[in-house]
Amino acid sequence: MSKLEKLWKLFAVTFAVSATTSGGHAITAVLKPIFIDKYHWLSEDEFMDLVSIGQTTPGSIAINVSVILGYRVAGLIGAFVTMIGTTIPPFAFMLLVTMFYEKIVNNIYVSYFMAGMQSAVTALLLYVTVDTFRLNRKNCDIYGYILMVISFIYAMFTDYSLLYLFIFVVIATYIRTILLTRHFR
Repeated sequence: MSKLEKLWKLFAVTFAVSATTSGGHAITAVLKPIFIDKYHWLSEDEFMDLVSIGQTTPGSIAINVSVILGYRVAGLIGAFVTMIGTTIPPFAFMLLVTMFYEKIVNNIYVSYFMAGMQSAVTALLLYVTVDTFRLNRKNCDIYGYILMVISFIYAMFTDYSLLYLFIFVVIATYIRTILLTRHFR
C-alpha cells in the first residue's frame, strides 16, 4: 500500500467512524477492528496503549485517539489527516443543527433519533469498558483492581470534580512505585 493510499484510508476510516458514532469512547470500539484486523496497522496491545494515551490527554477523546493512531501509522501527516477526518463530521453536523435548530428542537422524530443514539452509545461504552478490562486484566494486580473500584465509586456516587480523583490516583500510584522500587533493590 502506497503512502497516499494509506493516508486516504486513514482519512476515509476516521471520517466514516466520526460520522457514524458519537465520538468519545465509542470511537475506539469502531476503530479497533479496522486498525487491527482489517488493515493490520497495529497490534492489539499497541492499539490499547495508544488509546490509553489519547484518553488521558486533554481535549476531545475522539480527536486525540485518532491523531495518535494516525501519527503511529503514517507519521505527522497521518496525524493531520486523521484530525481532519475526525473533525469534519461533527463540525458539519453542528453547523446544520445551528442553522435549523428552531425547526427541529420540538420535532418528535428528532427526539426518537436522539433516544436511539443514547441507547447505542451506552452499548458501545459498555463494550469498550468490558473489552478494555479483558485486555488489561493480564497486566493488573490487586492494586489496580482496588483503584478501579475506588474510581468507579467516586465517579458514580459523588458530585466532586474528577480532578480530585485524578490527583489521588497519581499520588497513590507514585507512592506504590516508590515502595515497589525500594522493595526490589
